[in-house]
Amino acid sequence: MNMTTAASQLDETKLAAQLQRVRAAHLRLVRWGTAALASGTAALLAVGGYGWLHGWDRDGVLVPLVGAPVLAAVFVPMIVKAWRRAGDRVWLARKIERQFPDLDTRLLAALDRQPASAGFLQQLVIDQAADHGRRNDWSRVVPSGKLRAAQLVHFVGLGISAAVLVALLVELTGHKTSPPAKAQPLRALAPFAIKVEPGEPEQPISKVW
Repeated sequence: MNMTTAASQLDETKLAAQLQRVRAAHLRLVRWGTAALASGTAALLAVGGYGWLHGWDRDGVLVPLVGAPVLAAVFVPMIVKAWRRAGDRVWLARKIERQFPDLDTRLLAALDRQPASAGFLQQLVIDQAADHGRRNDWSRVVPSGKLRAAQLVHFVGLGISAAVLVALLVELTGHKTSPPAKAQPLRALAPFAIKVEPGEPEQPISKVW
């Protein structure tokens, strides 16, 4: 193995490492997006179920219960597609090229190079792409704002679901531990006497058989 071939392999390794950083950032966003979708859907179902148990009006119950499957139907295909794209180096390269137009398709050309054709021009393209990756943070192609938004939705959804669960547990334990109502004792009948006013004839007390 001559020095030129060794240098070519070294640059290809560095280029692959730069692409791996972009792939890792993309996967991090997809993972948080998946978690946000799961926790958001669970929160809507929890709120709708809580409202149904407590007799909320129809809109207060139907909106979250219908919104949960609609949310899943919209975002699940997008997340599945994002998971599949994580392993597509050409798709990642195109994203990088759009973010850094000064690459001028050199990254795509470097990826299209066949291992057997290690000519001077091909090696030059690989060198330039690898050098660009060293000088620039290609992971910026993954928007940090979307990552923070997904994290926020995830934690808010978890908080809502936890709050509903705690409320239900408190109500359930409150019903179980509340003491039964004590029966009020019958009051003793106060003694009474029959008073006969003067001048009034005494009335005989008839027996009832």
